Amino acid sequence: MSEPVTNQDTPPLGSVTLRGDGTRDAELVFAFPRDDELNAAVKELPGRWFDWRRRHWRVPADPRVGPALGELLAQFPSLVAAPEVRAWMSDSHRWRGIVSVSAQDGRGTFVVRTLSGDEPDELPEGHKPGDGHLLLVAFDADTAERLQNLKGADLDDPARACARELR
Repeated sequence: MSEPVTNQDTPPLGSVTLRGDGTRDAELVFAFPRDDELNAAVKELPGRWFDWRRRHWRVPADPRVGPALGELLAQFPSLVAAPEVRAWMSDSHRWRGIVSVSAQDGRGTFVVRTLSGDEPDELPEGHKPGDGHLLLVAFDADTAERLQNLKGADLDDPARACARELR
């Protein structure tokens, strides 16, 4: 993802900062003076809400927002992204997935749902039922270990417990 171009002659219109701890609570905070065009652009970001007390927009720091944020910063070069936002954006394109467990034909299976990015080569092979948004993989010790060590994979509590028991 390319860095937004900053114009030295253009004074900053506002800022985008990253607030919160952890990936689940983090939010992007947009603070800028009234600008109808920028306001309309921020309203296009998914999950955004306006904090009336602080008078700024907040958007969940979901990796899927990264590309849209990059476009917004390119469109409004005087909107300055804090260094932590630029670091978050550079990481927002990588693969992330949630791993859970389910029963298929009376046997356990790990279920991998891709949230963002392209599936990594290290992802165990499996079966994609229906529309292909889920990947069903083997329910064994080798797969459990591979999923636990897979960068970007977030095992939910049941998957973590099953992986621990299988190992």
